[in-house]
Amino acid sequence: MPKRLKIEESELIELYTEQGMTHREIAQRHGVARRTIGRLMQRLGIPTREHKRIKVERECVMCGKTTTNPKFCSNSCAAKYNNQHFPKREKKVREWTCTKCGNPTTERRKFCDDCTPRHYDWLDKTIGECSRDGYYQMYRTIRALARRLYRESGRPLHCWVCGYTDYVEICHIQPISSFDKNTLIREVNHPENLVALCPNHHWEFDHGRIQL
Repeated sequence: MPKRLKIEESELIELYTEQGMTHREIAQRHGVARRTIGRLMQRLGIPTREHKRIKVERECVMCGKTTTNPKFCSNSCAAKYNNQHFPKREKKVREWTCTKCGNPTTERRKFCDDCTPRHYDWLDKTIGECSRDGYYQMYRTIRALARRLYRESGRPLHCWVCGYTDYVEICHIQPISSFDKNTLIREVNHPENLVALCPNHHWEFDHGRIQL
């Protein structure tokens, strides 16, 4: 069983107020917990002392000025000291070179300005080189080239069936999947194989509802 505290109010006031003992010292004398003394003083209405923090003056490690801070007088001195005694590691700069001629290039460039291909002719590539097997929208490169070629051909941008002009999609009359993988993109995206359709008629044509 916990030890019962036997202490009079007058004795507690004398120990705490006149002799200046702390809660811990009084608790150790009577063999109880420090919180027990604190609760008893709160119940009896004995005012507690204000804990004043003693400010110790020290010399700044960096500039020598007197300060009450633990080590430095300001953030500036702290930064100067840390930069001198704990310098940051230098970042290793990677050298990027051209994969074709070996000349230095800027960051993440595969070719230098002299070796960069100015024009990459996708039309001379085959379906197998442009498609991504097993990838979503594997023919997206071929379809993007078809839209560009159709616009460059100057053909009208309206639906071939209904004449809708607000939005049209460029459709392959002969599907891309029907061509062999070794077929050139130039043949697949031939203007005679391209037609402009609105979204509704494009869906109907893909599902065999209409014939062109």
